[in-house]
Amino acid sequence: GDSNSMENRAKLFRFLLGRGFAVLLFIALSITQAKADWADGGSISGTAPDYAGLTVKLVYTDNGITNATVVVDSCKVDKSGAFTLNTNKLLGTTKCTIPLGFYAGEIFVEPYKKYNVNLPPLTLPTEQDLLNPYFAPKKLLLSLINPTPDDLNLRITAFDDSFDVAFNRIIKGDITPANIEKEYFALEYNFGDDDPFFTTYRYCNYAILINLYEPTQPNTAIKAFFLDTPVAYNNPAYWDAFSVLFDNYKDIDNLAGNKALQELVIIQNVLSGTMPPEFLNKIKIDENKKIASQAKDILSVAAKGSFTQTKSVKNIDGDIMELKDFESPQIYIIFANSMLSQSESDVEFAAMRQAQWNGKCAVIVIFLDKDPVKAANAVAHLKDRKFILLAEDNLDFIKVFGVKN
Repeated sequence: GDSNSMENRAKLFRFLLGRGFAVLLFIALSITQAKADWADGGSISGTAPDYAGLTVKLVYTDNGITNATVVVDSCKVDKSGAFTLNTNKLLGTTKCTIPLGFYAGEIFVEPYKKYNVNLPPLTLPTEQDLLNPYFAPKKLLLSLINPTPDDLNLRITAFDDSFDVAFNRIIKGDITPANIEKEYFALEYNFGDDDPFFTTYRYCNYAILINLYEPTQPNTAIKAFFLDTPVAYNNPAYWDAFSVLFDNYKDIDNLAGNKALQELVIIQNVLSGTMPPEFLNKIKIDENKKIASQAKDILSVAAKGSFTQTKSVKNIDGDIMELKDFESPQIYIIFANSMLSQSESDVEFAAMRQAQWNGKCAVIVIFLDKDPVKAANAVAHLKDRKFILLAEDNLDFIKVFGVKN
């Protein structure tokens, strides 16, 4: 009955809370020894003849809010295909990426270790990929050559596979505290260890698991795994759980016990538009100040009033239009896809919007396709082509909105 469900729920959360405190203590005791181990540095190397003469680089995502990219090292692949990337700049275990054209090779790097990896065959994005504003390289976990049995990459891959099975089993069955607790115990029995990074990785996934029971009230999972633990800036699972638990989160005062976490939620809320930008000036913690500064840059790209930096635009017929030509109080801008059928749909949608707003909104359709003939064909049937633009003719205008192919 309900009383039994509540009892199971309480037992689960009491257990998880206790484990959370134990993890925090272990991480604090491990930092000193880890720094000594990392002093020797490490590297990622391999032989990939396909990439001879190209430059490869190792990067990581600074945080899960602004997703700023940091370059760790880069090198030119020699004529035999050999390359070596140094990981000495890493301060701790970090999920890194090697951009490889169509692919993005990922690897969990412990900076004091040396890795020998296989790169996938060189595959470059097609022209259609480059013109697609939604294109993103396909992520894949890099293949390691002769890894140790306890390598972190192997453990995380095995855990992720088992976690996905457990997650789907709960979703397809009954989402009850008892079932969640059962899956948690099974996962910890198979994967539990004292590695600080891997422990945080597992527990942040468990937070998402717990949140299945009450997704609109995430405070239980937050209390169990976030409120009393330090921010794991370098752990992707932390940010995955963060994005789920703190999406549109309004109970900011409940996080007062963890100032670093509270500030991160404020930054996320500002970027989502649920809090005013002025709150970014109240960020105090150094690491968070850096993220707040990145957030300000993001907001400034398409900030109100930035349009006035563009004095004029050229339409598809080559006519130059000044700002005074935009007489409507609002301007609705559509960045049209390069595919002809979708572009036509974009133009039709724009016309519907203009009619809906009774002419009180000017509509600008910007074709991202570099082929003016294709773009012209897409709008040939329109009577009014005044506000149809080509991206190639209006690069400054495009820059204002931060649009990238």
